[in-house]
Amino acid sequence: MLILEKEIVFAGADIVNHILVPVKCRLEAVYILSSDAITANGSNYLKFNVYGSNGTSVVADRDTSSADLAQLVGEEVAIDANQDKRVYEAGDYVKIEIDETGTFSGTPTIHFALKLELAR
Repeated sequence: MLILEKEIVFAGADIVNHILVPVKCRLEAVYILSSDAITANGSNYLKFNVYGSNGTSVVADRDTSSADLAQLVGEEVAIDANQDKRVYEAGDYVKIEIDETGTFSGTPTIHFALKLELAR
């Protein structure tokens, strides 16, 4: 098992970031944690995306349009069953994104933790 982590500070604009994958592995779980509580708001919210190995298919996502995100409470994000997009080769990267809809007020630090299993 391998855990990769990334911390991103949301500062009022969409953010795309990457995590380097050092060995061939398969994404098994995604967790997020926010430094601040985020209250659900259908017009002004954040969406958290984790992309598959092709860099274009979202394999895990969570937004705050209809469900709160509690402060400092880790939450497992449902992942897509599409197995082939969840396998990364050594040297690939996992693309992660925070996407703003409307005008979100706040600057939370979002922690992403990716649980991966070695693939053969």
